[in-house]
Amino acid sequence: MMHRRTALGLALSAGLAPSILSAQGAWRPTRPIRLIVAAAPGGSNDIVGRILAEAAGQILGQPMIVENRAGAGSVIGSEAAARAPADGYTLLINSSLATLPAMVSRMPYNTLTDFEGVAVAGFSPHLLVVNPRVEARTAQEFVALLRAHPGRFNYASAGIGSGPHIAGLLFMSLMNVQVETVHYRGGGPGVAAMVSGEAHFGTPTMGGHARRGV
Repeated sequence: MMHRRTALGLALSAGLAPSILSAQGAWRPTRPIRLIVAAAPGGSNDIVGRILAEAAGQILGQPMIVENRAGAGSVIGSEAAARAPADGYTLLINSSLATLPAMVSRMPYNTLTDFEGVAVAGFSPHLLVVNPRVEARTAQEFVALLRAHPGRFNYASAGIGSGPHIAGLLFMSLMNVQVETVHYRGGGPGVAAMVSGEAHFGTPTMGGHARRGV
């Protein structure tokens, strides 16, 4: 008999094709499914989660409820998913699940044994985004400005181990600049900080960037 998580994972990874759900006697839920997004609303994980939830709910015949559990660099939401019964009624979207253990010494869950991957939800490139009040109009001018004023500027991270965090660290290393890292509770709050000028720049995903209209 097909494992319940595997059945749902096949449905999602196949573009939510109805044929998958009827194949091999696939499991169908009898109550709502919880989809935990380990970040605040507005970021790429949240956007992808809500797109999937709407389509999957229609095909599965049960609503898929998005639950934003932000905080601690996605640890709070991931731990909630890890502690939930492995019955197919709790799913997790977290793009930093694989990178976070390399940055946090004590994790309340085991990434390799407490989760079962069911689908790749999507891909999104990262952008270098700078608040317009920063006195630079090209990438070359911006790098020169950062080098001339080490530690004066900050960049918005979507949380420890997130894509924007890793991308920001890589940018600093390759460009040989020193800036302050400010961690937010997800990509959405990070982009909002750049819009307001609270953060000088960041490396958000294209999905979160477009959602906020930066």
